[in-house]
Amino acid sequence: MAKLDEKAVASGLEIRQMMELAGWHMIQLLARLELGDTNKIAVVVGKGNKGGDGLSAARHLLNYGHQVDIFLLEREISPDAQHHLELLQKMSANIADYTDQSLDEYTVIIDSLIGYRLQGEITGNYAVAVNAINNSPARTIAYDLPTGVFASNGQVTTPAVKADCTLMLALAKKQLATKTWIILVKSF
Repeated sequence: MAKLDEKAVASGLEIRQMMELAGWHMIQLLARLELGDTNKIAVVVGKGNKGGDGLSAARHLLNYGHQVDIFLLEREISPDAQHHLELLQKMSANIADYTDQSLDEYTVIIDSLIGYRLQGEITGNYAVAVNAINNSPARTIAYDLPTGVFASNGQVTTPAVKADCTLMLALAKKQLATKTWIILVKSF
């Protein structure tokens, strides 16, 4: 996937455009899952490009009338994710730092924490967030692959997000989660 992203960028497709498409596809997925527009949605965001996917989704969801809260695990995020964060700030979106909040009040949680560049075990505030996601009664949708699943071999860390559904982008990733719906989107 990393090589495919590099080729797409070399061919003129910008990372920000890929994030924009990823965000738009979340709207399509919610419609396909027939979740309606009365959900209270938490978007839990990491520092990388998967976080940018979640930020783009948050903006699209807000534009479609959903109630959305955005939780940042870190304020230092990738430049492309920062672009999408700034768009949300212009909209006066509800953006907060994630500390150790319960996510029990939400009906949908979007996991946009750590993507296919996962290295090692999930620790610190990221582990706290993963456990909060897993302990919530909300339906969890992961971007590309659930946080804690290694894209290259399908191995799973402890903790790892137990997603109800995964919106995969471009290519299927190896998965061990048998209860996860897989929706494959080819954006380019």
